[in-house]
Amino acid sequence: MRKTVAFGFVGTVLDYAGRGSQRWEKWRPTLCLCQQETLVVHRLELLYDARSRSLFEGLKKDIASVSPETEVVGVEIAIRNPWGLRRGLRLPARFRPQPYFSSRR
Repeated sequence: MRKTVAFGFVGTVLDYAGRGSQRWEKWRPTLCLCQQETLVVHRLELLYDARSRSLFEGLKKDIASVSPETEVVGVEIAIRNPWGLRRGLRLPARFRPQPYFSSRR
């Protein structure tokens, strides 16, 4: 069976929903990705800025509760300007997504 790996950014606006039970009432794109009935995300690689670490941790817990089969991997990055990714993104040298599959067919 093929494994699905998704990559994304933790969104400080759309993925933020607070800490209480009201967070389940708000649409959060990263969480909703893992709630699809017709798509199982086996691994989700999420890039986040150091200032968003607690948001990432909360999102990771919520994803685990709705999609226990999804492994959430966080990658902390330094980004100067989120709207200018080409210039502002600095991926850490250790960012090497681990494949779930063999390169041989």
